[in-house]
Amino acid sequence: MLPLLMMVTGIAVDLGKAYAVRSKAQSALDAALLGAVSTAASTPVQAEAQQLFNANYPARYMGSVISNFSVLQSGGAYNGRVQVKVPFSIMGMFGNKDASF
Repeated sequence: MLPLLMMVTGIAVDLGKAYAVRSKAQSALDAALLGAVSTAASTPVQAEAQQLFNANYPARYMGSVISNFSVLQSGGAYNGRVQVKVPFSIMGMFGNKDASF
């Protein structure tokens, strides 16, 4: 019964951590795109968005690793993408090392 209880606790803790990281990354990406697009006439959007994202998302937030940051323009709309990898704390003992989104 104890391993099952640990697994359920691990799922709750690690999924809560992943949700918090995803929420923080989404907020930082939204802020970065809004700020970068507002200065698009004077600065490159990709570079400005990257700087704003870095300012709003702390490095290694909850152990996460950021990669593949990009800003794409389609018509008059801008879309941002970022890949986040979050290491699991408890679920790592059961073979699940991380979550990626």
